[in-house]
Amino acid sequence: MLNIVPQPIDEHRAQVLEWLLDEHREHGTGFYCNRGVIERGFRNSSVHCLVLDGYAIAFALVNCFDTEAVIDIMEVHPRHRRCGHGRLFTKHVLQYFSREGAKSVEVECTPETSEPFWRAMGFVDLDASDRRLGEPVRLKWIVPR
Repeated sequence: MLNIVPQPIDEHRAQVLEWLLDEHREHGTGFYCNRGVIERGFRNSSVHCLVLDGYAIAFALVNCFDTEAVIDIMEVHPRHRRCGHGRLFTKHVLQYFSREGAKSVEVECTPETSEPFWRAMGFVDLDASDRRLGEPVRLKWIVPR
């Protein structure tokens, strides 16, 4: 059974960190390098998880500041990608921000291969005018009213 958990438990935190470490060791990719920030997010209730049969297969580190929101980190377990889980989970996160009163949601496309996903979810350029060469693309989603 697939569940969205807006306040994941310690077991989910351990699961996420475990598969992030595995991904880092096997491929040298992922967000394991940000484990301190991720762990702090779990402690501060800034993380949502997508849980399949009791196992956290995706997480999002999110923040909402009045009317502006940010998805700081979002990742789906490598074995669960390209199954629609990322789209489902992103829709949940965007609905959460809408309920919290956000008018826009920002995301930084890191890795850059994530840009097509975010654009397919309705994100558009934030402001490319002051972007320097080599910096990640920043996109935003405007909350429909």
